[in-house]
Amino acid sequence: MRTEQIVFAVAAAAAAAHLVDHLLVGVVMDLQFDTVLVFGAVTVLAAVAYSWLPWQLQAAGSIALGLGWLVGDFVLHALPTIRNGPGPTDYTGLAATVAGGLLIGVGIAAARRGRAAARRTHPRAQAGRPGD
Repeated sequence: MRTEQIVFAVAAAAAAAHLVDHLLVGVVMDLQFDTVLVFGAVTVLAAVAYSWLPWQLQAAGSIALGLGWLVGDFVLHALPTIRNGPGPTDYTGLAATVAGGLLIGVGIAAARRGRAAARRTHPRAQAGRPGD
């Protein structure tokens, strides 16, 4: 779990750095960007609270946040970089895209860890149904 926490924190830092980059470069403050700022705050708060969350929330939350960063920044930064070359915030956008992939990996690791712990705790529940 310690590795999961570290990877989650690094990914959250990359996403936060991308948002700070947007603020430094100057961005039109609209509903879309405000939503992304809230999403970034949720990501950072999840990184801080990660060890206190149940494994189910660690898994589902990491995967949901990861998909958001991966898809959003891939569409808004990676594809335009491939097509037109990098813009002012595209390098940190690429880092946030990678962060999304890392968060998905953390979610998968949390799910595997939690299911393994459940099997150790309740071995009969995994043995199969009566009559199988």
